[in-house]
Amino acid sequence: QRQALAKAVARDGLSAQSYAAIWTAAGPAGAGHGIESDFELAQLLKQSAAAGRVGDANVGAYVAAAEHVESDFEQRGVVQAAAKTHLSDANMADIVRVTSGIGSDFERAQAIVSLSRVSSMGPATKKALSDAAMSIGSEFERGRALNALTRAGVLTAAQ
Repeated sequence: QRQALAKAVARDGLSAQSYAAIWTAAGPAGAGHGIESDFELAQLLKQSAAAGRVGDANVGAYVAAAEHVESDFEQRGVVQAAAKTHLSDANMADIVRVTSGIGSDFERAQAIVSLSRVSSMGPATKKALSDAAMSIGSEFERGRALNALTRAGVLTAAQ
């Protein structure tokens, strides 16, 4: 399934809605439809982001598919790939919020450290990053994430 959908994602000229339909079809659904392998679904989503297929018009479908990835490692990779796209502040904040589904403190911190390097961040993205960092249970990993956000100027030392 991933190989067939990946060929569709690789095609230029499709509308944002067409790419959204591909990600919706890829998400595991009832009766055995969709891609059930976290690795395969994550590969499709990362390929989509790298090819520039994720935009403000279809980010909702991308986020919905990303939330189906249950592997913490793979979900982190999907978030990191999407962070390299050009999205509005509100939509980038939605990408950041996907990290709340990452159960591993290490993987969540890794995602936040990577997201802290996003070149331009608006207030919604900064708040989502701060909230995500504060939700990390491990003091060490939370500190690592907060330090990265402070270095990136997302947080100030007073916060």
